[in-house]
Amino acid sequence: MVRMDRRKVLAQILETVKKAGKPVSIDYVAYHLGVSWHTAKAYLFELVAQGKLKAIDTTKGYVFVPGDER
Repeated sequence: MVRMDRRKVLAQILETVKKAGKPVSIDYVAYHLGVSWHTAKAYLFELVAQGKLKAIDTTKGYVFVPGDER
């Protein structure tokens, strides 16, 4: 099992969300980064807490968009 550098994963998630150009799901990020759903969820909500992403609660689960970059 390969351990990924946390900072690199967070940067990759931000890039993935920005490049998508539309709200993305946890599944989308997990698939594109090759990580588990649980790992993607944890990192996505960490970025939400940092204000780098916004989470939108929908009837089918959360989706994520870039946050306010101040």
